[in-house]
Amino acid sequence: MRDDGIKTIRAGGEPQSSGPANLTAPSNALESFAASIRSPNLKAVAAHWVQAKGTKAMPSWEQLSPARIAPQLPQIWAYRYNWELDKFSGRLAGEKIRQIFGKNIHGLSLDEIFPANAVGWTHHLFHRVVQEPALYRSTGRIFSHLNRWGIGERIILPLSSDGIEGDGILGATCYHYSHPSTLGETGMETETEQWFCLRPERFGAD
Repeated sequence: MRDDGIKTIRAGGEPQSSGPANLTAPSNALESFAASIRSPNLKAVAAHWVQAKGTKAMPSWEQLSPARIAPQLPQIWAYRYNWELDKFSGRLAGEKIRQIFGKNIHGLSLDEIFPANAVGWTHHLFHRVVQEPALYRSTGRIFSHLNRWGIGERIILPLSSDGIEGDGILGATCYHYSHPSTLGETGMETETEQWFCLRPERFGAD
């Protein structure tokens, strides 16, 4: 099974270049994405996203049902995207995510949430999920940009008010913090990311 794209992220959090920014995805992107997820909680979030979107390319925020993913809510986070301003703002952060950030992200811009050296690549990451649109998964060293890294898995999925053009993202992070960032752990100094493009026809021709 071949994934849309795989990159390795340095311990500091910035993605390393590993080829073209946009790669043609397999026709079964949803199936490949679901199969790649390890965490049962993240699998449940992804399954609800698929159920909520129905026949559309992606669901709206309003189509998501908190009751259906109640056990996963502490690990969930979401952002709105304004195309005109090219800005993301915090929409929701579950209890575990708020504990990591030390704040409620609701209504905050990226530069109010993340350290200055992480704002650029975070915007690029979120923007790609919305613009293509694409599904994203990463594993390994999580939250290193907050100097509170641990081992985990993260997924990000696009949201759309009209089911066509993305205007937000839904994320979920399974995270285990076991030691301060000053301590190393063999094989866990990096974060590996995978991309699954939902509309490969947009990028199939130059």
